[in-house]
Amino acid sequence: FGIKTYIDASNLLQRDVGSRALQEADQYRISSIFRGFTTMFDHPFGGLINESYYHNMWLDIGRVAGLIPFLIMTSYSIVTFAHVIRIFFDRTNKARIRYLLLSVYLGVMLNFFVEPILEGLLDFFLIFCFINGMVECYYARQNVKLEVCCESRTY
Repeated sequence: FGIKTYIDASNLLQRDVGSRALQEADQYRISSIFRGFTTMFDHPFGGLINESYYHNMWLDIGRVAGLIPFLIMTSYSIVTFAHVIRIFFDRTNKARIRYLLLSVYLGVMLNFFVEPILEGLLDFFLIFCFINGMVECYYARQNVKLEVCCESRTY
């Protein structure tokens, strides 16, 4: 069925074997991340539209828009991920939802770290924003129920 040929040609096996081209690609990604941090502080207002992307969504925002949008997007990502962590550790939620949300957010965040999302995968980012809106609504409703529950108790 050609399964062995498919596996031998996969990027995962090539990375394991130590393909020189893939090692150079990995080195380029690592150096572009360091370059992204240094140029963000060299150009705090961004404007580096013509420079190649850094393989990191947040650093690409800093490259194009500057330090302040980078900080806003980073804090937004941290807050939304923290809300998913809280939903995950709340045992009153169904296990299926808890694991599904954590898996989706981990997968998306890992993709944000290694891909130029806003320049190459804009639909992916917009769908994630839609999902994130639903999760934030779920989180907010959960906190309202918790506050009402705690206020009704008499001590």
